Amino acid sequence: MDVKKPTKRMSKRLYAGIPCKKADCNKIFQPTDSRQKYCCPQHRVDHNNDKRKANDTDAVALLKTLKHNDAVLAKVFRSEIYSMTKGVSLDLLQYERFEFDYFVKRQKNTQTGKTVLWMFKYGIEPTEFNNNIFLIRQSA
Repeated sequence: MDVKKPTKRMSKRLYAGIPCKKADCNKIFQPTDSRQKYCCPQHRVDHNNDKRKANDTDAVALLKTLKHNDAVLAKVFRSEIYSMTKGVSLDLLQYERFEFDYFVKRQKNTQTGKTVLWMFKYGIEPTEFNNNIFLIRQSA
């Protein structure tokens, strides 16, 4: 059984020449369809990738900060000093460039009544006695 190859439909209409919409391409081309905005498929892909990258810039920066915060908490949580003291100082977190303004969710600890700021796998909670000393919580 022979399968017929699909052929590209060509309109008999003629459209006026238009400039390609890609930012750095000034080529004037004659579109084959009224919806065509780019001189070639690669320019369409490039333009949409550039547009998506510009839209995602803030989200990428936020995700990078959250991952950094999570990595700082993981590093401190696994340290020998934290295992002995069960607390981390505000000074150490500031030295490690921990950003307190960025977290995934805020949750109240039912046992202590304090607020836990969760990153991804780790969270941070102020101690009951001193707000400059923090406990690190690990998610289950």
